[in-house]
Amino acid sequence: MKRTDVGLVEAILVLFAHQMIVIWANAAAAAWDVTLPSLPLFKQNYLFFALTMALLLWLKLRGDTWESIGLKDLRLRHVAMGVGLFVAVVVYSAIAQQALDQFIRDLTGAGPNKAAETFKTIEGNLPLFVFLLPITWLFAGFGEEVFYRGYLMTRFAQFMGETRTAWIVALFVQAALFGAAHWYQGLTGIIGTAVIGLFMGAATLIWGRNLWPAIIAHALIDTLGFTLLYLGLYGG
Repeated sequence: MKRTDVGLVEAILVLFAHQMIVIWANAAAAAWDVTLPSLPLFKQNYLFFALTMALLLWLKLRGDTWESIGLKDLRLRHVAMGVGLFVAVVVYSAIAQQALDQFIRDLTGAGPNKAAETFKTIEGNLPLFVFLLPITWLFAGFGEEVFYRGYLMTRFAQFMGETRTAWIVALFVQAALFGAAHWYQGLTGIIGTAVIGLFMGAATLIWGRNLWPAIIAHALIDTLGFTLLYLGLYGG
Protein backbone atom coordinates (compact mmCIF):
# COMPACT_ATOMS: atom_id res chain seq x y z
CA MET A 1 0.00 0.00 0.00
CA LYS A 2 1.35 3.40 -0.99
CA ARG A 3 2.08 6.05 1.63
CA THR A 4 -0.71 8.25 0.24
CA ASP A 5 -3.18 5.36 0.55
CA VAL A 6 -2.06 4.79 4.14
CA GLY A 7 -2.58 8.49 4.81
CA LEU A 8 -6.15 8.34 3.46
CA VAL A 9 -6.97 5.27 5.57
CA GLU A 10 -5.50 7.03 8.59
CA ALA A 11 -7.61 10.15 7.89
CA ILE A 12 -10.79 8.06 7.55
CA LEU A 13 -10.04 6.28 10.83
CA VAL A 14 -9.36 9.63 12.51
CA LEU A 15 -12.67 11.00 11.21
CA PHE A 16 -14.46 7.92 12.53
CA ALA A 17 -12.76 8.34 15.91
CA HIS A 18 -13.77 12.00 15.88
CA GLN A 19 -17.43 10.93 15.51
CA MET A 20 -17.21 8.21 18.16
CA ILE A 21 -14.82 9.63 20.76
CA VAL A 22 -17.55 10.89 23.11
CA ILE A 23 -19.38 7.54 23.01
CA TRP A 24 -16.19 5.55 23.49
CA ALA A 25 -14.89 7.75 26.31
CA ASN A 26 -18.17 7.65 28.22
CA ALA A 27 -18.46 3.90 27.76
CA ALA A 28 -14.93 3.44 29.09
CA ALA A 29 -15.63 5.76 32.02
CA ALA A 30 -18.86 3.90 32.84
CA ALA A 31 -16.95 0.61 32.88
CA TRP A 32 -14.83 2.07 35.67
CA ASP A 33 -17.90 3.58 37.37
CA VAL A 34 -16.68 7.09 36.56
CA THR A 35 -18.64 10.01 35.12
CA LEU A 36 -16.77 12.29 32.75
CA PRO A 37 -17.15 16.02 33.49
CA SER A 38 -19.27 18.24 31.24
CA LEU A 39 -18.15 21.82 30.66
CA PRO A 40 -20.65 24.68 30.47
CA LEU A 41 -21.84 24.99 26.84
CA PHE A 42 -18.84 23.07 25.50
CA LYS A 43 -20.08 19.93 27.29
CA GLN A 44 -17.56 17.16 26.46
CA ASN A 45 -15.97 18.85 23.45
CA TYR A 46 -12.66 18.67 25.29
CA LEU A 47 -12.58 15.07 24.06
CA PHE A 48 -12.32 16.31 20.46
CA PHE A 49 -9.44 18.55 21.50
CA ALA A 50 -7.79 15.61 23.30
CA LEU A 51 -8.09 13.57 20.10
CA THR A 52 -6.37 16.34 18.15
CA MET A 53 -3.55 16.49 20.69
CA ALA A 54 -3.19 12.70 20.49
CA LEU A 55 -3.04 13.04 16.72
CA LEU A 56 -0.20 15.55 16.99
CA LEU A 57 1.63 13.16 19.31
CA TRP A 58 1.06 10.30 16.86
CA LEU A 59 2.53 12.34 14.00
CA LYS A 60 5.59 13.10 16.10
CA LEU A 61 6.09 9.48 17.15
CA ARG A 62 5.97 8.20 13.60
CA GLY A 63 8.49 10.74 12.37
CA ASP A 64 6.27 13.39 10.76
CA THR A 65 6.76 17.04 11.59
CA TRP A 66 4.05 19.39 12.76
CA GLU A 67 5.27 21.77 10.08
CA SER A 68 3.97 19.29 7.50
CA ILE A 69 0.38 20.10 8.54
CA GLY A 70 0.96 23.84 8.88
CA LEU A 71 2.22 24.36 12.44
CA LYS A 72 5.21 26.39 11.35
CA ASP A 73 7.07 29.16 13.13
CA LEU A 74 4.82 31.90 14.49
CA ARG A 75 5.96 35.37 13.42
CA LEU A 76 4.53 38.82 14.05
CA ARG A 77 3.40 38.99 10.42
CA HIS A 78 1.27 35.89 10.98
CA VAL A 79 -0.53 37.69 13.79
CA ALA A 80 -1.18 40.61 11.44
CA MET A 81 -2.41 38.20 8.77
CA GLY A 82 -4.74 36.60 11.30
CA VAL A 83 -6.20 39.96 12.26
CA GLY A 84 -6.64 40.82 8.59
CA LEU A 85 -8.39 37.50 7.94
CA PHE A 86 -10.63 38.13 10.94
CA VAL A 87 -11.59 41.55 9.55
CA ALA A 88 -12.30 40.02 6.13
CA VAL A 89 -14.63 37.40 7.63
CA VAL A 90 -16.43 40.05 9.73
CA VAL A 91 -16.94 42.22 6.64
CA TYR A 92 -18.22 39.21 4.69
CA SER A 93 -20.59 38.32 7.54
CA ALA A 94 -21.92 41.87 7.75
CA ILE A 95 -22.44 42.25 3.98
CA ALA A 96 -23.24 38.81 2.61
CA GLN A 97 -24.01 36.26 5.33
CA GLN A 98 -27.55 37.42 6.06
CA ALA A 99 -28.38 37.39 2.36
CA LEU A 100 -26.98 33.85 2.05
CA ASP A 101 -28.96 32.71 5.10
CA GLN A 102 -32.16 34.17 3.65
CA PHE A 103 -31.51 32.50 0.30
CA ILE A 104 -31.04 29.13 2.03
CA ARG A 105 -34.25 29.60 4.02
CA ASP A 106 -36.23 30.59 0.92
CA LEU A 107 -34.83 27.67 -1.06
CA THR A 108 -35.15 24.92 1.55
CA GLY A 109 -37.53 26.18 4.21
CA ALA A 110 -34.78 25.82 6.80
CA GLY A 111 -34.95 27.73 10.05
CA PRO A 112 -32.54 30.45 11.16
CA ASN A 113 -29.03 29.83 12.46
CA LYS A 114 -29.40 28.26 15.90
CA ALA A 115 -26.12 29.54 17.35
CA ALA A 116 -27.82 32.18 19.48
CA GLU A 117 -30.30 29.60 20.80
CA THR A 118 -27.53 27.08 21.53
CA PHE A 119 -25.39 29.54 23.45
CA LYS A 120 -28.12 31.76 24.92
CA THR A 121 -27.09 31.07 28.53
CA ILE A 122 -23.99 33.22 28.01
CA GLU A 123 -26.06 36.42 27.73
CA GLY A 124 -25.31 38.65 30.73
CA ASN A 125 -23.38 35.85 32.46
CA LEU A 126 -19.94 37.37 33.10
CA PRO A 127 -18.36 34.37 34.91
CA LEU A 128 -19.43 32.04 32.09
CA PHE A 129 -18.20 34.50 29.44
CA VAL A 130 -14.77 34.80 31.09
CA PHE A 131 -14.58 31.03 31.55
CA LEU A 132 -15.35 30.33 27.89
CA LEU A 133 -12.87 32.71 26.26
CA PRO A 134 -9.63 30.77 26.87
CA ILE A 135 -11.42 27.51 26.06
CA THR A 136 -12.55 29.06 22.78
CA TRP A 137 -8.99 29.98 21.84
CA LEU A 138 -7.73 26.50 22.73
CA PHE A 139 -10.50 24.20 21.51
CA ALA A 140 -11.83 26.15 18.51
CA GLY A 141 -9.02 28.46 17.47
CA PHE A 142 -6.18 25.98 17.82
CA GLY A 143 -7.87 22.58 17.91
CA GLU A 144 -10.29 22.95 15.01
CA GLU A 145 -7.76 24.64 12.73
CA VAL A 146 -5.17 21.93 13.36
CA PHE A 147 -7.75 19.20 12.76
CA TYR A 148 -9.56 20.55 9.68
CA ARG A 149 -7.22 23.00 7.90
CA GLY A 150 -4.06 21.30 9.09
CA TYR A 151 -4.43 17.54 9.26
CA LEU A 152 -7.47 16.69 7.12
CA MET A 153 -6.84 19.13 4.28
CA THR A 154 -3.23 17.98 4.05
CA ARG A 155 -4.08 14.27 4.07
CA PHE A 156 -6.77 14.61 1.39
CA ALA A 157 -4.47 16.67 -0.84
CA GLN A 158 -1.63 14.18 -0.39
CA PHE A 159 -3.90 11.31 -1.39
CA MET A 160 -4.82 13.14 -4.61
CA GLY A 161 -1.20 13.90 -5.48
CA GLU A 162 -0.79 17.39 -4.00
CA THR A 163 -1.49 19.04 -7.34
CA ARG A 164 -3.19 22.43 -7.52
CA THR A 165 -6.48 20.68 -8.23
CA ALA A 166 -5.91 18.30 -5.31
CA TRP A 167 -5.49 21.18 -2.87
CA ILE A 168 -8.63 22.90 -4.20
CA VAL A 169 -10.68 19.70 -3.82
CA ALA A 170 -9.22 19.15 -0.33
CA LEU A 171 -10.11 22.75 0.53
CA PHE A 172 -13.79 22.15 -0.26
CA VAL A 173 -13.88 18.71 1.39
CA GLN A 174 -12.52 19.99 4.70
CA ALA A 175 -14.93 22.95 4.60
CA ALA A 176 -17.89 20.61 4.08
CA LEU A 177 -16.78 18.43 7.00
CA PHE A 178 -16.24 21.51 9.15
CA GLY A 179 -19.73 22.76 8.35
CA ALA A 180 -21.29 19.35 9.03
CA ALA A 181 -19.63 19.26 12.46
CA HIS A 182 -21.77 22.31 13.36
CA TRP A 183 -25.05 20.50 12.65
CA TYR A 184 -26.52 21.80 15.91
CA GLN A 185 -26.75 25.27 14.32
CA GLY A 186 -29.20 24.07 11.66
CA LEU A 187 -28.80 24.11 7.88
CA THR A 188 -28.02 27.82 7.67
CA GLY A 189 -25.40 27.40 10.39
CA ILE A 190 -23.86 24.40 8.64
CA ILE A 191 -23.51 26.24 5.34
CA GLY A 192 -22.39 29.48 6.97
CA THR A 193 -19.73 27.61 8.93
CA ALA A 194 -18.60 25.78 5.79
CA VAL A 195 -18.10 29.15 4.09
CA ILE A 196 -15.94 30.27 7.02
CA GLY A 197 -14.01 27.00 6.58
CA LEU A 198 -13.37 27.99 2.96
CA PHE A 199 -12.06 31.38 4.09
CA MET A 200 -9.72 29.76 6.60
CA GLY A 201 -8.55 27.03 4.25
CA ALA A 202 -7.96 29.37 1.32
CA ALA A 203 -6.00 31.80 3.48
CA THR A 204 -3.90 28.92 4.81
CA LEU A 205 -3.02 27.81 1.28
CA ILE A 206 -2.37 31.33 0.00
CA TRP A 207 -0.05 32.10 2.90
CA GLY A 208 2.23 29.13 2.41
CA ARG A 209 0.20 26.55 4.37
CA ASN A 210 0.94 28.25 7.67
CA LEU A 211 -1.92 27.65 10.12
CA TRP A 212 -1.22 30.48 12.53
CA PRO A 213 -3.17 33.23 10.71
CA ALA A 214 -6.25 30.96 10.56
CA ILE A 215 -5.82 29.97 14.21
CA ILE A 216 -5.71 33.60 15.29
CA ALA A 217 -8.60 34.65 13.02
CA HIS A 218 -10.75 31.71 14.17
CA ALA A 219 -10.17 32.54 17.83
CA LEU A 220 -10.98 36.22 17.23
CA ILE A 221 -14.17 35.36 15.32
CA ASP A 222 -15.44 33.15 18.13
CA THR A 223 -14.41 35.71 20.73
CA LEU A 224 -16.43 38.35 18.90
CA GLY A 225 -19.37 35.98 18.61
CA PHE A 226 -19.35 35.18 22.34
CA THR A 227 -18.95 38.85 23.18
CA LEU A 228 -22.02 39.74 21.11
CA LEU A 229 -23.91 36.87 22.73
CA TYR A 230 -22.89 38.08 26.18
CA LEU A 231 -24.08 41.59 25.35
CA GLY A 232 -27.32 40.31 23.83
CA LEU A 233 -26.42 41.73 20.42
CA TYR A 234 -25.94 38.52 18.42
CA GLY A 235 -28.26 38.51 15.44
CA GLY A 236 -27.83 34.80 14.55
